[in-house]
Amino acid sequence: MEVTALKRVFVYNGKKLNDPNPEMTVEEVMDFYSNVHPELNNSTFIEQVKDNSIHYEFKSIAGSKAWKQESF
Repeated sequence: MEVTALKRVFVYNGKKLNDPNPEMTVEEVMDFYSNVHPELNNSTFIEQVKDNSIHYEFKSIAGSKAWKQESF
């Protein structure tokens, strides 16, 4: 039996990003690309298997916290 790793595909803002190193974790890849896309410092990712590859879509969470205004 032969085991092959699925190709990783990283997507941010609809653009594909190259896998800088298959040995890196997804978090390390986000950190790597945060030099070019600083908003990745406050991001998460969604993982999906598509077309014999694993797609990681980076989603910015900055500014997504619900803001509650208190009345006095």
